[in-house]
Amino acid sequence: MEPGTSLRQKLGTAYAAVLPGLFDRPAPPERRATCEACAMCVPAGQAPPPGERASFSPDAKCCTYHPSLPAFAAG
Repeated sequence: MEPGTSLRQKLGTAYAAVLPGLFDRPAPPERRATCEACAMCVPAGQAPPPGERASFSPDAKCCTYHPSLPAFAAG
């Protein structure tokens, strides 16, 4: 998220009426995760390395990844 962006701005207008004033403050910077520079996305303007393909969309990133796990492998 860009510095100074509030959580209300990031979430959009659909939630504006139900969010308390807390969401108007600037969002705290993320210090441990790499969400703003996702390690699983190819940097903007670059092509994937030869033999590899980009796994994650820069818009959705790895947060939307759900692995396929067959029921017999879960237990």
